[in-house]
Amino acid sequence: MKSRIGLAAMLVTVTVWAAFALSIRGVASSSLTQGDLAVLRFTIPALVLLPWLPRTIRKCRTAPLPALPVIALGAGLPHLLVSEAGGAMTTAPLVGLVIPGTVPLFVSIFARKRLSKAKIAALGLIITGVAVTLLFGPNGAPAGGVAFLLAAGALWSAYTVALRRLDLEPVEVAVLISGISMPFAIAASLLDSNILRGNATLHDIVTFGLIQGIAVGVLSTLCYSFAVRRIGSATAATLGALSPGLTAILAIPLFGEIPDGPMTVSLVLIVAGVIALNAPIRVPEAPAGGDPVPDQPLELGEIREPALLLARPEQVTVQPDVEDPACPGDQRDLAELDGEGGQQFLCGPPRTQ
Repeated sequence: MKSRIGLAAMLVTVTVWAAFALSIRGVASSSLTQGDLAVLRFTIPALVLLPWLPRTIRKCRTAPLPALPVIALGAGLPHLLVSEAGGAMTTAPLVGLVIPGTVPLFVSIFARKRLSKAKIAALGLIITGVAVTLLFGPNGAPAGGVAFLLAAGALWSAYTVALRRLDLEPVEVAVLISGISMPFAIAASLLDSNILRGNATLHDIVTFGLIQGIAVGVLSTLCYSFAVRRIGSATAATLGALSPGLTAILAIPLFGEIPDGPMTVSLVLIVAGVIALNAPIRVPEAPAGGDPVPDQPLELGEIREPALLLARPEQVTVQPDVEDPACPGDQRDLAELDGEGGQQFLCGPPRTQ
């Protein structure tokens, strides 16, 4: 049930991400500046979530120090500005394609996960899909714009990995991101703001306030944080790669942009890579009289099959992104079978008989 709720939360997140990519494209033709967008993005959620600020401050005092700035950079103002810069130099489909499409690759690098050949091949499909659009897309993509989008994907990947290191509730994560970014966003708006000059239209303020402030700033942050805690950072990141397809579909009625051949090919490759990355690992049935334990190491972060119970402790690899806050580091080991017939994690050194 928890995994289903996590998947549902991730689907909501993917929808909001598509709206984010479309709004990045739309802000260039609106009456708002980048500073205005930053203020709407972080000030609105900071005010909405203000009641949770004291609790968040208390919990952050005991949080691992390196994780806090990584989250603030990866999902805060730097990520927004880098995404805006890349979007201004490229197109909405590229924003929706490159940023989430490269997150699985960067997450695998940052989390230092051991990948099987099948997983590497799946990541290769995603990378190939991104490359097809960059090399064969219409209008060509400026190298600088692509570099900004890749940097945005790397920032979000770092945030995804760091999120698993904190014992924070989703609402506290949203408070942390908006609270740290809001002062810098206000400072940026003072340099160039049509809202302060009175040149911004009420329609644009309300529209982008709802999309960036409420949907992206509150809803997607809560849903994404919840999804990462339920289904893991790797699964959340790969599901996020589905947002390019949704972005392309929504761009048809909104902007009249119909995906061309290269874009269609890249979308197919990316979706295929996502499906392959999330495919469950099948453990072959043991032959009669044989050893029921497979020879290959099992990755606990990727297997949710009952066959995991057949594994010996030395055959289970505990991935960093499934770390339980109650059992940090490498202090976890597999105990004896419990009363329900399942293996449990325990803190501390292995038991001695």
